[in-house]
Amino acid sequence: MHIMAALAVAVATTGCVADVTLFESSGEENEAENYDPEVSKLIFVSSERYGADLGGLEGADAKCQSLAEAAGHPGEFRAWLSTSSVPAWERLTHATVPYVLRTGTVVANDWSDFTSGTLRAVINATESSAPPPNAIGSCNPLVFWSGTDEHGAQYGGECEGWTDPSEDGLAVLGVLSKDKPVWSTFCHGSCDSAAPLVCLEQ
Repeated sequence: MHIMAALAVAVATTGCVADVTLFESSGEENEAENYDPEVSKLIFVSSERYGADLGGLEGADAKCQSLAEAAGHPGEFRAWLSTSSVPAWERLTHATVPYVLRTGTVVANDWSDFTSGTLRAVINATESSAPPPNAIGSCNPLVFWSGTDEHGAQYGGECEGWTDPSEDGLAVLGVLSKDKPVWSTFCHGSCDSAAPLVCLEQ
């Protein structure tokens, strides 16, 4: 089943793409009946939004872990985040099985596919399969904290290693409505914004 969208969100802001189509995907989407932890890795958008003072990478990972455990998901979970000294590709497990949403929709066939530049489906569900929360005070309501390009390398601002909530700081945010390279590097937003995280099972 293809996820299509009829809702377009127009945002006029400097440095950001202004026309975003909600949950549009042009890639092939593969759906299973459900997420099976024996043969796949869960990927989800956090049901909570956070300020950029995440407590560093460890604090962000702890938030993903807490949400996963509360939803009954086994395993270790970490955030799709980088700092200037620790890129996501270095700190995250490179899965050899598919990354899937809670519904079983395949986002990528493995780590290589996930970091190829194009996703097979938009990441558009929380740990409990609910719609993601909107960001507040950022370039677009559909963004999430990233600081990472589509290949897992550190990219752009990262709010002093995800410890700075000041309005003067900037961080790169991804967007939850694209399956092309811009999905992880959509815009720069102020560090005093609030946005969700993308979490991956390790």
